[in-house]
Amino acid sequence: MESPVRVLIIVKQRSVRLWQEAWEEPQKMISKVLMHLNYNSLVSTDDKYNSSDCRFIAVERWDSVVFIVCDLFNINYNHLNAHLDGKNELPVIIARVSQGEHGYIIKTREPQESKLLGDRVRSLHDMHGWTEGVPYKIDHANGVHPIYYNPRSLLTDCLWFPLTLFTACVRGWKAVDRTKLPKKLLI
Repeated sequence: MESPVRVLIIVKQRSVRLWQEAWEEPQKMISKVLMHLNYNSLVSTDDKYNSSDCRFIAVERWDSVVFIVCDLFNINYNHLNAHLDGKNELPVIIARVSQGEHGYIIKTREPQESKLLGDRVRSLHDMHGWTEGVPYKIDHANGVHPIYYNPRSLLTDCLWFPLTLFTACVRGWKAVDRTKLPKKLLI
């Protein structure tokens, strides 16, 4: 049995068509990277990646880049505790995909530790709550700020943007002299 590893696929927007394809059909991008890594036996004929051999975790789109995450050989994955510290600590293979003259160019690095990616995967599980399972699809492009209504914990960074916005609004409020308000506004 192979050791568990996480694959982070990075597709920059230099090639708009490739960037769009990574967002709209991330499973096909996973298939291309698996073949490049010589994991041909893991390539799914139906582009579904939901087994312990290859599990599609998330696709996240920003204005300039799409990130795709999948786990290989992670038999210990458990959706119910994937948001907890100490979970999702896997070595990471980074695969950068770009468009060449005659097809895709895929560059990879050997597996290395990445606490940042493990933290992000835990955060995604936390933000999406108990009922929504992988794969997660998160869109930040064009100024979109995702809102998560049912996070697993109350102390999560999924509330960072709304709380920051609220704090900015509160700081912008000025003390109001209630005696100068029209009577209609007084309650």
